[in-house]
Amino acid sequence: MDMTTWTADCTTRGPANISPTEWRLRVDLAAAFRQSCGFGWTKSLGTHASAVIPGADSAFLMNPCWMLFSEIRASDLMRLDWTDEDTIRLISPAGASTAGCTPATRLRA
Repeated sequence: MDMTTWTADCTTRGPANISPTEWRLRVDLAAAFRQSCGFGWTKSLGTHASAVIPGADSAFLMNPCWMLFSEIRASDLMRLDWTDEDTIRLISPAGASTAGCTPATRLRA
């Protein structure tokens, strides 16, 4: 991804159905994926990262499977509900256990 695309992703307001708070979180998480690539932390080291959406009881963002960290944009991130088993089945078993436990633990804290 070139810098022009990244800048447009950061400065453009998200889709109407995504709150400004969630969009900012999406932009930050996508940037974290791209930055991790710069440090050499690729999919071979850890395949998933997630972020709990503020104000959404059980919703979190997670990267899609099989997408290179260097290519992830804010709009590519999946919004998932860790209480919905049908949604969790869409992600890999490793991602389900990691992403499903972390937000649940954080929300209870």
